[in-house]
Amino acid sequence: MKEKEIENNPVLLEADDLAEKGNKAFLSYKWKLNRTCVDYHDSSETNPYSDDKWANDVSYPEHDLELAFDYYQQALARYEKILGPDHIKTAEVLSQLGDVSRDPMYDNCISRDYYERALPVYKIKKSNSRDLAVIYENLGAVCLLMNDPLSSLDYNYKSLSQYNKLAICGEEWDISQLKENIREAEDKLGLHVVVENDKYGFADKDGNTT
Repeated sequence: MKEKEIENNPVLLEADDLAEKGNKAFLSYKWKLNRTCVDYHDSSETNPYSDDKWANDVSYPEHDLELAFDYYQQALARYEKILGPDHIKTAEVLSQLGDVSRDPMYDNCISRDYYERALPVYKIKKSNSRDLAVIYENLGAVCLLMNDPLSSLDYNYKSLSQYNKLAICGEEWDISQLKENIREAEDKLGLHVVVENDKYGFADKDGNTT
């Protein structure tokens, strides 16, 4: 199929629409969750991301999360059919599914699977971006929740390396949570990471390296 035919393919246009609906539903969920967490609700403040009947009702925080998951899955099926598994749009919606399924209502292994399916494409298509650092960081966080501190450290240090590359280019980001996750993973392993010449290994409390 030629590029112009792909761009005008009705299935692809439908996928783009579903992905956008998924974005709005997920942002709406986060908006409601934030308002619930801060214990603040002003009925005059409307949800900017949703126009459904629960738009301003914080008592329905799960509604938009499940809706987002459904929209993203529908978009993914269409992207994979038209664009294939190695296209950036496919990878982006996989990453978004990873974000949604990090919620406690889903199993962490589902989130990890989505992120790991997206990662190879990000490494090629977004090799110099913050997006790659974020997907590494997200994988590190999920692996930590799954009690897999070794994989968590591997992903987190790849994330840290990516953030350091961006810092050289003048970009700065808050990586305090990333560093906290690294410390937690090291504590679980009883080891700490030793970095030398952009390579890393492990050392125990006596300094013995592995």
